[in-house]
Amino acid sequence: MILCVFAAGLVCGAAAMPVAGWAAGSMQTAALPVNPPIDPKLVQSLPTLLGDADAARYAAIFSLQDEANWKAADQHIAALEDKSLLGTVLAQRYLSAKYHTNFAEARDWLEHYADLPEARAIWALAKKRAPGKPVPAPILAADQAPRDAAPRVARSADVERLPAEPRSMNIQPPARFEAGLAAWREKNFRDAANAFEAVSRATDVPSWYVAAGAFWAARAHLMLREPQKVDPLLEMAAQQPRTFYGLLARRMLGVEPDMRFGATPLNAGETAQLEGLPGGRRALALVQVGETDRAEAELRALTARSTAGLADAIVALADLANMPALCLALSTGRRGADDRHDDAAYPVPRWQPRDGFSVDRALLFALMMQESRFDADAQSGSGAAGLMQLMPQTARDVARRAGIRFRSVDDLVDPVLNLSIGQEYVKQLIEHTQINGNLILLLAAYNSGTAPLTRWQNKPEYQHDPLLFIESLTTTSQRLYVERVLTNMWIYRQRLGQKVPDLDALAANEWPTYVSADASSQGVQHAAAR
Repeated sequence: MILCVFAAGLVCGAAAMPVAGWAAGSMQTAALPVNPPIDPKLVQSLPTLLGDADAARYAAIFSLQDEANWKAADQHIAALEDKSLLGTVLAQRYLSAKYHTNFAEARDWLEHYADLPEARAIWALAKKRAPGKPVPAPILAADQAPRDAAPRVARSADVERLPAEPRSMNIQPPARFEAGLAAWREKNFRDAANAFEAVSRATDVPSWYVAAGAFWAARAHLMLREPQKVDPLLEMAAQQPRTFYGLLARRMLGVEPDMRFGATPLNAGETAQLEGLPGGRRALALVQVGETDRAEAELRALTARSTAGLADAIVALADLANMPALCLALSTGRRGADDRHDDAAYPVPRWQPRDGFSVDRALLFALMMQESRFDADAQSGSGAAGLMQLMPQTARDVARRAGIRFRSVDDLVDPVLNLSIGQEYVKQLIEHTQINGNLILLLAAYNSGTAPLTRWQNKPEYQHDPLLFIESLTTTSQRLYVERVLTNMWIYRQRLGQKVPDLDALAANEWPTYVSADASSQGVQHAAAR
């Protein structure tokens, strides 16, 4: 039965690219409120390291110092009984552009708090303020805990699926895959099958190539009317369940996903591990007072020397305290190890647009993962900013049409504002007359803009083969972008307990259209394939 569905799409022609007849209701958005960084109900499961009075004082201090109200903050500091966060408080002040820190203040801070994540920045400040003498570099915890292996800019969502070859890798698989596609376009399915099978058998290549080669080889053998060769190749592709073609193959074979979600929350033993470390105690206390960004910096510093058990504790706290970027970073290399690390690999951030979700969370989460790895401060070299990597002019245009208050580019690091504008942009793309809910065109346009839409749609040879259309996009980065976001959206749908009609459509060689599967989404409703 699987082969019949597959064959029907390839031989008889699947549904053509939908280009008309899709519409959605109008959307209105107003000014934005402040989004709470963590669900108060979840905080109740954390230990209370600070007494109620000190917790309130610290919350007030951080808020007052944000406003440069040093005098009022000093009054609260003087009343503190627990001084465990004093170094963090002083770091906030000394690094503020509204406060002039002198050399003595920076030097004294380094003498007492050099193990804090802000140590490098304070050291740089001390050198700048030093009266003509070099300042010895302390052993900085921050030196041993970089924010990941790469600069803090927008990066790809899953390095395990990157087809960019390491220097030692055989360069033949990429070339052979392209040769297979070229033969397919010429309807030379025998040469295509041979090329794709060679890719699937290659060693020391990313899992993406193995799955893609096996899947396309299965397609070629089906066109050659050799069904006995199809299932083994699909099974080979299905062994790479976190890749685009691996998920498609599993769907066609009727194999259930192997992702394990639903990890247990932070437990007493993990809490004790965190409490036993100065940085862990500070992180717990910072979460208690609502300073999750500062808590995340402490946890990142801990990861440099963490054991597996401590890493589990950090992941659990990061998930609890809405630190999806840290969850994702800690999951690298441990996907599939257990349910906790599957949860971490596909974190569910608790940011929400101002008026709630009107586009499915799975799609927005997949876009955020690909665009910024959930780093609200992410900046690209081209100027894109924030969770959804919005270009400033695009953000202005979208915000104006949607009635969202948007003052400056700097505001795009606000996750609520960024997500609100990003969601509106996705809705505008869904409703675009040349997209009309087509998920492939939607993602390609989000990545490359709407200008190429006419060119993409004027290729009749791809009208009945959406997978060939994806593989025929102009650049490798465009192709991988579409595939990664779809892959992550499908996995997010699984985590959220939703159906995957778009995966079903593409597995049947039909164009996937946006169909809301999220009960929390209001506004954009259903798209039907035409």
